[in-house]
Amino acid sequence: MQLDGPPRNRLSGWGGSLAQSLESAGLGHIKLMVLDDNRIFLPKWVDDVMSNAAAAKYVSGVAVHWYTDWFTPPLTLDLTHSRHPQLFILYSEACTGQWPWQPLKVVLGYWPRAESYAANIIEGLEHWSTGWIDWNLALDVKGGPNWVKNNVDAPIIVNASAGEVYKQPMYYTLAHFTKLLLPGSVRVKLSFPSVNYTNILHTAFVRPDNATVVTFLNRDNYSVRIRLHDHRLGSLRLRMEPRSLVSVIWGAPRD
Repeated sequence: MQLDGPPRNRLSGWGGSLAQSLESAGLGHIKLMVLDDNRIFLPKWVDDVMSNAAAAKYVSGVAVHWYTDWFTPPLTLDLTHSRHPQLFILYSEACTGQWPWQPLKVVLGYWPRAESYAANIIEGLEHWSTGWIDWNLALDVKGGPNWVKNNVDAPIIVNASAGEVYKQPMYYTLAHFTKLLLPGSVRVKLSFPSVNYTNILHTAFVRPDNATVVTFLNRDNYSVRIRLHDHRLGSLRLRMEPRSLVSVIWGAPRD
């Protein structure tokens, strides 16, 4: 459920009927998130909500959309975390083909959209995001149905007339991260010469099974060679193909 309006207009709802009704129904374990909008409103929006003690005690996280990320720096996420470290940050909505200047809402097999997913996921993870959710799991070939005609692309496209289902490139980006980053994984520092490789995005995690996962996204049109070094185990040389998403995992227990 989403409640629109300025944060001050919602405080009575947060501190009163909604959260109390959940508790009365035995659903007090449900985590409530604030904002559920673009990060351009951070950190002030959350500051306003958390300044009200009656509302703050019911808030567990901050829900963020990705739509203005192309002109809003991730510093907004850092500031939100530094001011409210007890709150998790979750990317709760994202899709492609949403802009008016994108007449083709669904583009089958279009890998640049998968790359944009990967870039945003990595950026978010590097700035305190704990997860990333697509707005739609599956849509039809026109990017619907949608009652306000807000058609967009999706990881899975259903062609009902042909009885076919298409896995879009975005599906494989989401599958890549979902398979490797287990719940409970903890981000760790990865030193990288970003001055020389501005189009190489990266993130690193230690999983609950003690495996280490390092993910690289090469947004350049040429291959890049990387030497990955773990001071405990040694080094690995890796060649990244142009426009590729690559993960390296080591230390996982064998079945």
